[in-house]
Amino acid sequence: SQRYNNVWINGGAVPSSEADSRAFSFDIIPSGQIDNMVIVKTPSPEYPADYSGGFIVINTKEIPTENTFNISVGGNYNDCTQGHDFLYAQGSATDFLGFDNGKRGINGGIHAPLTPIAGNGIDLQGNGFNNDWMVKQRSPLPDLKLAANLSHRWNLDGHTLGLLASVNYSNEWRTYDGMLNNLFGVYDVTNDRSNYLRHSVDDQYNHNARVGAMLNLTFLSRSGNHKYQLKNIFNQIGNDRYTFRRGVTAQSNNEESAEYYYRSRTTYNGQMTGKHTLGGDALDWSVGYAYANRRLPDRRRYAIDDALDAGVLALTTGNEISREFTQLDEHIFSLSVNEKHDFDFGGFQPSLKLGAYGEYRTRKYNTREFIYNWNVADNNLPEDFRYGDIPTLLSNADHFGADKLYLLEELNMTNDYEGNNQLGAGYLAATLPWGRLDV
Repeated sequence: SQRYNNVWINGGAVPSSEADSRAFSFDIIPSGQIDNMVIVKTPSPEYPADYSGGFIVINTKEIPTENTFNISVGGNYNDCTQGHDFLYAQGSATDFLGFDNGKRGINGGIHAPLTPIAGNGIDLQGNGFNNDWMVKQRSPLPDLKLAANLSHRWNLDGHTLGLLASVNYSNEWRTYDGMLNNLFGVYDVTNDRSNYLRHSVDDQYNHNARVGAMLNLTFLSRSGNHKYQLKNIFNQIGNDRYTFRRGVTAQSNNEESAEYYYRSRTTYNGQMTGKHTLGGDALDWSVGYAYANRRLPDRRRYAIDDALDAGVLALTTGNEISREFTQLDEHIFSLSVNEKHDFDFGGFQPSLKLGAYGEYRTRKYNTREFIYNWNVADNNLPEDFRYGDIPTLLSNADHFGADKLYLLEELNMTNDYEGNNQLGAGYLAATLPWGRLDV
């Protein structure tokens, strides 16, 4: 499991892309930017001991062998997506770059106090909520993939300076029709069949956008004994998803539901490193900074079932309409130094290695969740609003107000947390090459 592993990029720690577990998303690094990957399965003194599965070290490319510049353009055509109706909800103008420009947010951000309404609820207007629930159709273009790479090598009076830079972009559309989404109970042995607690079919429409960039600078001295590197890698990924579900709930009611989902992830990793060889000594050091965030702005969901009237789908309670906002930020500062000295005692050549590593990590996770409510006693909504088209109901501003639709916030969220961690470690290791010992 990924929680038992640890990952470094270019000698520096990387943040997790998940809110409640240690998990690094390897898909954020384009394969063309990777020089090598090393997987350490046994304890080694130069790596932190906070792993039990594997320690994965990813190294991006360094000095190029030649000067090059290339641009590549590619694409995909999926006959289950392109040429068919693609359902989507209105997004922001920057979705194609992998992030939301604030259209799905709350005025003032996730921590902003919201305008109250009678009955201690929250006004749906004036707080920045996107109240457009209407589902639209388009015919998506084929997937697009772009990449540009620059490699350059300079000779500076015997010294070498290398530059590696790359930018990549992808824009993809995916339709998944008829996905089974089931919850099973104890198997029905008597009738030799599965026992469904919930049985549903999902139609899901995904739009994924990614922007990535890498910039590596390497300076190598004339003698080759000193090497300095500045390495940077950045990725921005956005996923816009609309899901429509039909099926039977765990209470054996017929159900229809929809989810409006958008998630973006930002990852940056940068290091300044040095490697030095002086006689029998080898010294290397690294100073690094890493940042990651995950934004889930306005995950919206509604569900209707026939709990009120058999065979007739309708809203039962306001709990069946919800909105969720989450935000995760993580920062990591790291510093490491390693020194190795080789001895020679008349052909006996032991080595001594020592080093230190320090890391400061801070992480903050916030979430806000709202449900829709209406005043049953003083209700000015249309008489049959429970049985109408829910997206149309929720998109009409005439249906918002203290005596109509308003929001209730789920307070005292136990999922919120803020924490930091400091790690300091040092080691001393000796290698004694005794060779073969016969007893």
